[in-house]
Amino acid sequence: MRSGQAEGAFGGFGDLSMSFGWTASGGDAGRGGGGAVALDWQPERRLRLSASRSRSLSIVSDQQRFEPTYFGTPVRVYDFVTGEAVEVSPLLGGNPDLRSPELDQQTFSLSAGPFTRWRLQGGMTYQKTRGAAEIGAFPGPTPELEAAFPQRFMRGPDGRLVSVDQRQFNIDTSVVEVLTTNFSLRAPLGGGGSRAVSQKALRLSLNHSLQLRNETSLHASLPHMDRLAGDGGGQPRQQFSLLVDLAGGAWDANAAVRRGSAYRLRRVSGKDGADDLMVSALVVADLRFRLQLARTASTGGGGGRRGSGLELELEISNLFDARPSARLADGRRVAGYGRDEQDPVGRTLRIGMRQRF
Repeated sequence: MRSGQAEGAFGGFGDLSMSFGWTASGGDAGRGGGGAVALDWQPERRLRLSASRSRSLSIVSDQQRFEPTYFGTPVRVYDFVTGEAVEVSPLLGGNPDLRSPELDQQTFSLSAGPFTRWRLQGGMTYQKTRGAAEIGAFPGPTPELEAAFPQRFMRGPDGRLVSVDQRQFNIDTSVVEVLTTNFSLRAPLGGGGSRAVSQKALRLSLNHSLQLRNETSLHASLPHMDRLAGDGGGQPRQQFSLLVDLAGGAWDANAAVRRGSAYRLRRVSGKDGADDLMVSALVVADLRFRLQLARTASTGGGGGRRGSGLELELEISNLFDARPSARLADGRRVAGYGRDEQDPVGRTLRIGMRQRF
């Protein structure tokens, strides 16, 4: 590996630094390597702008190529051929035909903060990734994919889909553009300078991801796929998360909310149709509360080591019992896509006690 760095101060224009490096590797599986260059400008102490570019050729690992094949945990997928969601056993493991993938990645980011005693800070990052022979999982089943890769689909005598070969393969080309933003703060609770008071604080973090582009060509003989429009299994355009952490010394509470936007799964790539699957937006919230009872002094021979006391914990996953839901584009109900088929567990509650002696 080779690397270098140059930096300097430019009067009233802040600090500017540049770094670069390249790597080379080889072995029985082939040769790999790549290079990267990054530029970082800090016009003032709480503002930073950076840009980077990297290209790489990766070596396929022995595990990716030669891991024994096996059937994974059953998953539910939508079968456009029969018009219902079914549970299938995915075939997983290695693929000896994998080729070395090439990636070209560009990143631009802006960050600001922290500001005020609440330590307000935020940032925005744009990333564009181009891949050639990129290694990825086989996408969701569609009639055109089954026609192009019939060996990856197994059906029973009644025509029902029972298994899909989801072992990794080389995607011909791909282009993904993502814009992510984040915001966080830490607000102290109470006053004074004692350690107990300093541990009391509210922490909040907001994160948002927006896919600007997600295009794929699985094979030169197949049509171009726009994943955001619904081709090749579809992709939600936006992801949002909110994390809240409230600490009160002997207790703390955490809440997490995640939202994925609605999206379409096209039956035929390149055009919308009445038989397309329209997946609704999904919001999932989790809650956790922990209470530590008064600490007790240890009476052993360890020189007065203090025990942690009894710790009680309450955790609720999927607080509002949210379940995936979908309809066909013309409003028809989807067979096998009920709340209990897609998520038979739903809300779960766990109560725990722990004591260290």
